[in-house]
Amino acid sequence: MDFIEGLPKSAGYSVIFVVVDRLSKSAHFIPLKHPFTAASVAATFIREVVRLHVDEYLSRRYQVLKELRGHLLRAQQLMKAQADGKHCDVEYMVGDRVYLKLRPYRQVTVGHKRNEKLAPRFYGPFEVVERIGKVAYKLGLLVTAAIHPVFHVSELKKAVGDQPVSVDIPRELATGVETMLLPEKVL
Repeated sequence: MDFIEGLPKSAGYSVIFVVVDRLSKSAHFIPLKHPFTAASVAATFIREVVRLHVDEYLSRRYQVLKELRGHLLRAQQLMKAQADGKHCDVEYMVGDRVYLKLRPYRQVTVGHKRNEKLAPRFYGPFEVVERIGKVAYKLGLLVTAAIHPVFHVSELKKAVGDQPVSVDIPRELATGVETMLLPEKVL
């Protein structure tokens, strides 16, 4: 930053304010009128030099935001297409037999089964007793079952063929069966 003084007046200006911009690597030559103060030089600097960087910053920011919106829209479209591809409308009639997907509550901190991965994922088949709404079905579970008999369609899988009805449900979900949990040692 420097001042060139002692020039003849041109349109009332007699000083050239020279600023070498490190960011844009360019020089700015700004005319000033001679009795100038630090406040007027600072205002001129902001008006002539800083605004160029603000405009660049805002335009770059706008470009980045526009690009991000495009990527977000593309990702949403891909996720929607994938979800639509996997979605299928499944309907069951009263009397159909279905398998029920259950994940019995297990407290890993107290008792840990050896082969949790080998536990059955579906139980049944159970008979559909009633359709409740568009996506819920009431199943004919055993009386001893301690779970609610209404399930979402995503938890059901149609039983194909004539299998014997096996109504075994996990013992954790049956009434009358209590698991006695005892600590290994008292500290």
